[in-house]
Amino acid sequence: MYNGICLLSVVPCRKEASNTSEMVTQLLFGEHYTVKEQTETWVNIITAYDNYDCWINRKQHTKISEAAFKLLELQNPVITTELTQTITNKQQV
Repeated sequence: MYNGICLLSVVPCRKEASNTSEMVTQLLFGEHYTVKEQTETWVNIITAYDNYDCWINRKQHTKISEAAFKLLELQNPVITTELTQTITNKQQV
């Protein structure tokens, strides 16, 4: 097994290795995963964030080293439930 990372904005993850298969989740930019197996067109992965088992198109897969994967695993993901975030500029006069 080896690892990968999503370098696209959104990657659909399918239940089976087919374009017509149900989309069960999505990878977002920066999410990483472990590759279980691959075919000529599809890659079977397990997402690192929630251990989801699914298939992505091989064209959307980017391989990363074990060291890079472990570094990503050590970082805590930043998750927000806010739909928007406010930016404030606090300058002292």
